[in-house]
Amino acid sequence: DEHDGECKEYVDRYFSQVAPGALTRRVLAGSHLWGNRDKLIQNDYEVSYYGESNRLSQSLILMPLRYKDNTPFGVITIQSYEPDRYHHKHFELFKSLSEFCSEAIARTYTETKLRTNEERLNFALSGTNVGVWDWDLLLDEVTFTEKFAELLGYTIQEVESYDNFLQAVTQPADMAQVVQKLDDHIKGETSIYEHRRRMRRKD
Repeated sequence: DEHDGECKEYVDRYFSQVAPGALTRRVLAGSHLWGNRDKLIQNDYEVSYYGESNRLSQSLILMPLRYKDNTPFGVITIQSYEPDRYHHKHFELFKSLSEFCSEAIARTYTETKLRTNEERLNFALSGTNVGVWDWDLLLDEVTFTEKFAELLGYTIQEVESYDNFLQAVTQPADMAQVVQKLDDHIKGETSIYEHRRRMRRKD
Protein backbone atom coordinates (compact mmCIF):
# COMPACT_ATOMS: atom_id res chain seq x y z
CA ASP A 1 0.00 0.00 0.00
CA GLU A 2 1.63 3.28 -1.10
CA HIS A 3 0.82 6.38 0.90
CA ASP A 4 2.51 9.76 0.35
CA GLY A 5 5.23 8.04 -1.66
CA GLU A 6 6.04 5.62 1.14
CA CYS A 7 5.31 1.89 0.85
CA LYS A 8 3.61 0.43 3.89
CA GLU A 9 2.24 -2.98 4.62
CA TYR A 10 -1.46 -3.22 3.87
CA VAL A 11 -3.59 -4.83 6.56
CA ASP A 12 -7.19 -5.60 5.68
CA ARG A 13 -9.29 -4.33 8.55
CA TYR A 14 -11.93 -6.95 7.76
CA PHE A 15 -9.51 -9.84 7.45
CA SER A 16 -10.76 -11.40 10.70
CA GLN A 17 -14.42 -11.39 9.61
CA VAL A 18 -16.08 -14.73 9.04
CA ALA A 19 -15.92 -15.68 5.36
CA PRO A 20 -17.44 -16.20 2.95
CA GLY A 21 -20.05 -13.48 3.12
CA ALA A 22 -23.59 -13.76 1.77
CA LEU A 23 -22.78 -12.37 -1.70
CA THR A 24 -19.76 -14.66 -1.96
CA ARG A 25 -21.90 -17.66 -1.01
CA ARG A 26 -24.36 -16.79 -3.78
CA VAL A 27 -21.54 -16.66 -6.32
CA LEU A 28 -20.07 -19.95 -5.08
CA ALA A 29 -23.52 -21.46 -5.52
CA GLY A 30 -23.44 -20.56 -9.21
CA SER A 31 -24.43 -16.91 -9.58
CA HIS A 32 -22.65 -14.18 -11.55
CA LEU A 33 -23.40 -10.86 -9.86
CA TRP A 34 -22.90 -7.41 -11.32
CA GLY A 35 -24.49 -4.00 -11.04
CA ASN A 36 -25.34 -1.55 -8.28
CA ARG A 37 -25.17 -2.73 -4.69
CA ASP A 38 -28.79 -1.81 -3.96
CA LYS A 39 -29.89 -4.14 -6.76
CA LEU A 40 -27.69 -7.02 -5.61
CA ILE A 41 -28.35 -6.92 -1.88
CA GLN A 42 -31.40 -9.05 -1.11
CA ASN A 43 -31.46 -8.72 2.67
CA ASP A 44 -30.01 -6.41 5.27
CA TYR A 45 -27.76 -9.18 6.59
CA GLU A 46 -25.96 -9.23 3.24
CA VAL A 47 -24.59 -5.71 3.69
CA SER A 48 -20.80 -5.68 3.98
CA TYR A 49 -18.37 -2.79 4.13
CA TYR A 50 -15.18 -2.15 2.20
CA GLY A 51 -12.64 0.64 2.52
CA GLU A 52 -12.21 3.21 5.23
CA SER A 53 -14.81 4.61 7.62
CA ASN A 54 -17.32 1.87 6.71
CA ARG A 55 -17.74 3.40 3.27
CA LEU A 56 -20.03 1.26 1.12
CA SER A 57 -18.95 0.29 -2.38
CA GLN A 58 -21.79 1.12 -4.76
CA SER A 59 -21.02 -0.94 -7.88
CA LEU A 60 -19.83 -4.55 -7.89
CA ILE A 61 -18.95 -7.44 -10.14
CA LEU A 62 -18.51 -10.87 -8.55
CA MET A 63 -17.45 -13.91 -10.58
CA PRO A 64 -16.75 -17.49 -9.51
CA LEU A 65 -13.35 -19.07 -9.99
CA ARG A 66 -13.89 -22.61 -11.26
CA TYR A 67 -11.98 -25.80 -11.90
CA LYS A 68 -12.29 -27.44 -15.32
CA ASP A 69 -15.12 -29.63 -14.02
CA ASN A 70 -17.02 -26.39 -13.25
CA THR A 71 -16.63 -26.77 -9.48
CA PRO A 72 -16.20 -23.31 -7.87
CA PHE A 73 -13.22 -22.81 -5.59
CA GLY A 74 -13.19 -19.05 -5.07
CA VAL A 75 -14.55 -15.66 -6.06
CA ILE A 76 -12.99 -12.71 -7.83
CA THR A 77 -14.57 -9.30 -7.35
CA ILE A 78 -14.17 -5.69 -8.49
CA GLN A 79 -15.88 -2.77 -6.78
CA SER A 80 -16.35 0.95 -7.11
CA TYR A 81 -17.56 3.61 -4.71
CA GLU A 82 -19.54 5.16 -7.58
CA PRO A 83 -22.90 3.77 -8.77
CA ASP A 84 -23.61 2.64 -12.35
CA ARG A 85 -19.94 1.98 -13.11
CA TYR A 86 -20.31 -1.49 -14.60
CA HIS A 87 -22.26 -2.51 -17.66
CA HIS A 88 -22.64 -5.56 -19.87
CA LYS A 89 -19.32 -4.99 -21.64
CA HIS A 90 -17.55 -4.96 -18.28
CA PHE A 91 -19.35 -8.15 -17.31
CA GLU A 92 -18.08 -9.99 -20.42
CA LEU A 93 -14.55 -8.67 -19.93
CA PHE A 94 -14.48 -9.66 -16.27
CA LYS A 95 -15.95 -13.07 -17.08
CA SER A 96 -13.01 -13.69 -19.42
CA LEU A 97 -10.64 -12.48 -16.71
CA SER A 98 -12.17 -14.84 -14.14
CA GLU A 99 -11.80 -17.78 -16.56
CA PHE A 100 -8.15 -16.87 -17.18
CA CYS A 101 -7.46 -16.53 -13.44
CA SER A 102 -9.26 -19.81 -12.73
CA GLU A 103 -7.07 -21.67 -15.18
CA ALA A 104 -3.87 -20.05 -13.89
CA ILE A 105 -4.68 -20.70 -10.22
CA ALA A 106 -5.79 -24.29 -10.88
CA ARG A 107 -2.64 -24.96 -12.91
CA THR A 108 -0.44 -23.52 -10.17
CA TYR A 109 -2.24 -25.62 -7.56
CA THR A 110 -1.79 -28.78 -9.65
CA GLU A 111 1.90 -28.07 -10.24
CA THR A 112 2.44 -27.42 -6.53
CA LYS A 113 0.63 -30.63 -5.60
CA LEU A 114 2.69 -32.64 -8.11
CA ARG A 115 5.91 -31.11 -6.81
CA THR A 116 4.92 -31.91 -3.22
CA ASN A 117 4.07 -35.50 -4.14
CA GLU A 118 7.38 -35.85 -5.98
CA GLU A 119 9.28 -34.53 -2.95
CA ARG A 120 7.47 -37.00 -0.69
CA LEU A 121 8.25 -39.88 -3.06
CA ASN A 122 11.91 -38.88 -3.23
CA PHE A 123 12.01 -38.64 0.55
CA ALA A 124 10.53 -42.13 0.89
CA LEU A 125 12.88 -43.59 -1.72
CA SER A 126 15.94 -41.99 -0.12
CA GLY A 127 15.50 -44.26 2.91
CA THR A 128 15.34 -47.45 0.85
CA ASN A 129 17.74 -49.36 -1.37
CA VAL A 130 15.38 -49.14 -4.34
CA GLY A 131 16.23 -47.85 -7.79
CA VAL A 132 13.42 -46.39 -9.89
CA TRP A 133 13.05 -45.60 -13.57
CA ASP A 134 10.06 -43.96 -15.23
CA TRP A 135 9.07 -44.02 -18.89
CA ASP A 136 6.84 -41.26 -20.32
CA LEU A 137 5.14 -43.06 -23.20
CA LEU A 138 3.85 -39.86 -24.82
CA LEU A 139 7.22 -38.12 -24.89
CA ASP A 140 9.23 -41.36 -25.12
CA GLU A 141 11.51 -40.13 -22.33
CA VAL A 142 12.99 -42.32 -19.60
CA THR A 143 14.21 -40.90 -16.31
CA PHE A 144 16.19 -42.69 -13.61
CA THR A 145 16.82 -42.06 -9.93
CA GLU A 146 20.39 -41.71 -8.69
CA LYS A 147 19.95 -44.87 -6.61
CA PHE A 148 19.11 -46.85 -9.77
CA ALA A 149 22.37 -45.73 -11.38
CA GLU A 150 24.31 -46.37 -8.17
CA LEU A 151 23.05 -49.97 -7.87
CA LEU A 152 24.59 -50.72 -11.26
CA GLY A 153 27.84 -48.87 -10.53
CA TYR A 154 27.11 -45.82 -12.69
CA THR A 155 26.60 -42.12 -12.03
CA ILE A 156 23.30 -40.59 -13.08
CA GLN A 157 25.18 -38.56 -15.69
CA GLU A 158 26.57 -41.76 -17.24
CA VAL A 159 23.13 -43.35 -17.31
CA GLU A 160 21.58 -40.30 -19.00
CA SER A 161 24.27 -40.30 -21.69
CA TYR A 162 22.96 -43.57 -23.15
CA ASP A 163 20.30 -43.54 -25.88
CA ASN A 164 18.74 -46.66 -24.34
CA PHE A 165 20.40 -47.48 -21.05
CA LEU A 166 18.05 -50.31 -20.05
CA GLN A 167 18.65 -52.17 -23.28
CA ALA A 168 22.39 -51.56 -23.05
CA VAL A 169 22.70 -53.23 -19.64
CA THR A 170 20.07 -55.98 -20.08
CA GLN A 171 21.31 -59.49 -20.79
CA PRO A 172 20.53 -60.09 -24.51
CA ALA A 173 18.90 -63.44 -23.72
CA ASP A 174 16.29 -61.64 -21.55
CA MET A 175 15.28 -58.94 -24.06
CA ALA A 176 12.66 -60.98 -25.93
CA GLN A 177 10.69 -61.66 -22.74
CA VAL A 178 11.07 -58.05 -21.57
CA VAL A 179 9.69 -56.70 -24.85
CA GLN A 180 6.84 -59.22 -24.94
CA LYS A 181 5.67 -58.36 -21.43
CA LEU A 182 5.91 -54.67 -22.24
CA ASP A 183 3.80 -55.10 -25.38
CA ASP A 184 1.20 -57.09 -23.44
CA HIS A 185 0.91 -54.33 -20.86
CA ILE A 186 0.67 -51.48 -23.39
CA LYS A 187 -2.09 -53.41 -25.20
CA GLY A 188 -3.98 -53.60 -21.90
CA GLU A 189 -3.65 -57.37 -21.56
CA THR A 190 -1.99 -57.07 -18.12
CA SER A 191 -2.89 -54.73 -15.25
CA ILE A 192 0.74 -54.01 -14.32
CA TYR A 193 4.10 -54.30 -16.06
CA GLU A 194 6.10 -56.74 -13.96
CA HIS A 195 9.10 -58.80 -15.01
CA ARG A 196 12.58 -59.94 -14.06
CA ARG A 197 15.62 -59.15 -16.14
CA ARG A 198 19.35 -59.62 -15.61
CA MET A 199 21.36 -56.41 -15.87
CA ARG A 200 25.10 -56.06 -16.08
CA ARG A 201 26.86 -53.74 -13.64
CA LYS A 202 29.45 -51.33 -14.94
CA ASP A 203 32.21 -53.55 -13.49
